[in-house]
Amino acid sequence: MKNTSFLIASSLLAALFHFSMPNIAKGQSSLDVTLEGDGVVSAPTESIASLVMHNLADRPISGSLTYQLQRNSMFDIPAQPDPIFGFDHGVKGKSQVVVDGTALGNALMVGSSPYVSFRSNWGKHKDAVVTVKLDQKRRIKKLRWRSGDANWIWQVDVSARVNGEDFRPIAQLQNFDLHRKWGTNDFPINNEFDASELRFRFHRNGEFMNVVDLPSEIQIYDGIQNDTIVKPTVGPEMFRGELNFNIPASGKQDLSIAAPAKIPAGSYLLTWQVDGEIAQWAPLFVKPGPPPIKSTVRHLGINSSSVDLIPLMAECGFGSVRFENGKWQMSSDARGQYDFSGGVAPWHVNQDAIYRRYAKADMQVFPYVFQTPEWATSAPESVQKNRAGYPPKNRSDYREAIFQFVARFGSKHHPADVLKTKDQQSGLDLINAIELWNEPNLVGPSWAPFVGSIEEYFLLMREGVEGARAADPDLLVTSCGWAGVAAETVQQMSTYRYPDGKTPLDLVDVINVHLYSGRQEPEFAREDPNARHGIADENFPTLMQQVDELIRWRDELKPTAQIWVTETGNDVGGPIGLSERKQAAKLPRTILLLLARGVDKVFLYRESGSKASQHAGAGLVRDEGTLRPSWFTVATATRQLSGVTGKARRLPHPNPNVWLYQWSTATKTLTVAWALGEPVTIDLRELINLDQSRVIDAFGHPMKVERDIQLSEFPIYVTRPVN
Repeated sequence: MKNTSFLIASSLLAALFHFSMPNIAKGQSSLDVTLEGDGVVSAPTESIASLVMHNLADRPISGSLTYQLQRNSMFDIPAQPDPIFGFDHGVKGKSQVVVDGTALGNALMVGSSPYVSFRSNWGKHKDAVVTVKLDQKRRIKKLRWRSGDANWIWQVDVSARVNGEDFRPIAQLQNFDLHRKWGTNDFPINNEFDASELRFRFHRNGEFMNVVDLPSEIQIYDGIQNDTIVKPTVGPEMFRGELNFNIPASGKQDLSIAAPAKIPAGSYLLTWQVDGEIAQWAPLFVKPGPPPIKSTVRHLGINSSSVDLIPLMAECGFGSVRFENGKWQMSSDARGQYDFSGGVAPWHVNQDAIYRRYAKADMQVFPYVFQTPEWATSAPESVQKNRAGYPPKNRSDYREAIFQFVARFGSKHHPADVLKTKDQQSGLDLINAIELWNEPNLVGPSWAPFVGSIEEYFLLMREGVEGARAADPDLLVTSCGWAGVAAETVQQMSTYRYPDGKTPLDLVDVINVHLYSGRQEPEFAREDPNARHGIADENFPTLMQQVDELIRWRDELKPTAQIWVTETGNDVGGPIGLSERKQAAKLPRTILLLLARGVDKVFLYRESGSKASQHAGAGLVRDEGTLRPSWFTVATATRQLSGVTGKARRLPHPNPNVWLYQWSTATKTLTVAWALGEPVTIDLRELINLDQSRVIDAFGHPMKVERDIQLSEFPIYVTRPVN
């Protein structure tokens, strides 16, 4: 395990928790303290952390370091100052944006959530000017920015003024390039300057911008000399201690922090101080115990494409996988030729090996097959973008593609003369279902997954169904994954009729939908930003009410059909995302809400990704491979939901912001509870028999509860065995 310097290399924590991570103590500027690792402890243990102390001076340094570990069930991470530059004073500022001369209000660059960014309407924009007013005149020593969607930002000119004077350009920050610079970055400032206002002009060197997407945050620092730093209190203390150090000149010393007893799974905050100087703190996570048996969590899935992440997804507790790269064009580059072993350029996706890896991890996998190969597409010659989004010229080609796919990976063997792969293998029995296309109800010729009408899709879908049935009559066949759960979209499956009188609903085993709540709470969300459907009007049904209607419709017309939500998730940053804390709170609640209503399977989107671009920031794992807090809350949920299927009963409570659901199985009763808005204290004894019950917080920490418990947006789980 490598040493991760808070000052240089810990982009994980610096990006996540809105502060810089070095620990160069006040008065000890020659001493640098680094935390070893990424703040994750693999299993309940006594060894919590290791601090590496580097003496940068040419003289010995000795002293003491005190430390404390607190439980952090609500994942509160107070803002921490940069040890050299102090607190970010941007949080006290106000920002306004003017796009092409039109004032559009709050620019969201200061004084708001650091993960929410301003985005204009699409069009042709010349520039956007943002004015940031500080709370007072300050001597600026450092400026940082946190990217929004860095795909849609280009150059910026920065200037400053004091108390109404003319704005003066900052020499190093003229025509400064921000394009595709992700995460948190420093503006290059060579000289300090005074400012009570800053102005940022965003442009593209005279070219039009299709959209204005501003940084989600500007951080403004004036030094630590006028800041008061208080060690945070976030929860019950687990333990505290003190360690002495004596480091030779230019040397180092490792300090191991050990607990008096094993620290169980959970979320924690570690704080430390050197000789009573500036306190530093960092989050720590202890992973939960072994994952559930995969056969007990088939109803919990993840959207996946990377075999390298299979161990982490299996450990998180998923029993099923929706594989993203079973695309048609990735397995066929010419009519009558198929290759599932990685031979099709430029992708070289070896589905044989990939599905075997999932099988070895005991994770059931189903691919979705869309994106037409160039040899089959109906896209006109003049079309340059999204040619794979057009359906095939001959719908029968899709039938053949699905037949070849299912013949190889389904459970049935076929004669060699019907197989169009070189090795002519069949009946590998490596998939458990197949999905026929993706989100054909989204509209946009240059980007949409299906460029055509819904009627055209239904005709293509039937070809796919018949190809799958011919190859393996026992394999589950799902509809496309519909974008959204709106009745007017999904219920077309029962109103459209083929010439023989059948409907699309008659043909499939699974009704497959996607649901995203964006920046809204899933309990009350009415708009799906992915489906581009819904309005923020109390008379418009919530997404969960739409799920209820979907289930009612299914029960009436085809009660044997399963309902799978094969995409749901929460971005961090970007146009529809919030913070990593919000993601960690919302993902398990969304799973619980859907399963409680009777949805058969829920698949999160997605395994990895941390760019602040729509859906690219929805990962449980960051791009650099580190775990987000949501990995831990989802891992806790999978363990608690092991073997728990079917609808739940919502328990009544006088506070409408309190949510209580209860499942009963042959072996246990599981009750989950959370509260929206301000934390709410409830008497659990009034709702649940606490005798022999085990209470777990959202991060897997066991809690001793005799009566009262404080609920937050992070769910708690109460399990009681059935005698």
